[in-house]
Amino acid sequence: MAVLAQKETETKLKELEVKEIELDNKRSQIMLEKAKLNFIVKAFNDFKSSLIRWVNSVRNDSTLDILINRQDVEEKANRITESDNADESDVLLVDNMIGAEVTALEKNGLEVTRPNYRRRNKLDSFT
Repeated sequence: MAVLAQKETETKLKELEVKEIELDNKRSQIMLEKAKLNFIVKAFNDFKSSLIRWVNSVRNDSTLDILINRQDVEEKANRITESDNADESDVLLVDNMIGAEVTALEKNGLEVTRPNYRRRNKLDSFT
């Protein structure tokens, strides 16, 4: 009987060790996902701020500011679209945000050169 109880105890200990390893793996996975999410949130906030500055420079017809801010928008868009943390929905969101602003500016009669950016590992830009 003592042998049986000892075997049950050993089995339970092994099960607990496996559970502990599984929990450590899940904790690591959650931390990785959290880091990815934090990157995407910060990148989109930076992108949105740059996009707003670019739109305002177009409305104010400041040629130098337009060029500087468009370049900033392109850099921030590339940061998102080329990131391993971004997925296709993030790329689509960047494209839709730029597209919406360009459309709104053109509806107001402003001539706009659309910011270009690259998709992950591709050189073709959106036009």
